[in-house]
Amino acid sequence: MPIRPCFLVIDSEHASSISTRKLVLETAKYNVMTAYSCEEADVLLQKFSKVSAVVINGITLDGRAVPLLQTLRDLPEVKLVVVGDGFTPEDTRQPDVMVKSFAPPKLLKALQRLFPAETRELLDHEEELERENP
Repeated sequence: MPIRPCFLVIDSEHASSISTRKLVLETAKYNVMTAYSCEEADVLLQKFSKVSAVVINGITLDGRAVPLLQTLRDLPEVKLVVVGDGFTPEDTRQPDVMVKSFAPPKLLKALQRLFPAETRELLDHEEELERENP
């Protein structure tokens, strides 16, 4: 049984909706937590510091993101993935990966490249399940 990476996705809150990014990542068998602000993400990250990566929209990296970026600076094993634009070089923590497009499949591909061994395990496990239950 593979150990699945867990991603903390920071996404804007919309009435009666679930993040498309979250759905795509969960469909790929990753674990996903969602925060609707940098403040909420910082609290979650302090409670659940074993997440594999934080995924954030670059435009939300404003002054309110400083505590989150400081927490991430202290957790170098947690990867930072920035989607879109808005990230500036003087921010506290540099991203491990930048994904220019908001298309969820592009984010998925970037995370699969960032976690190749874990992704291979998930794919192998999925193939095994398909063979067992055709």
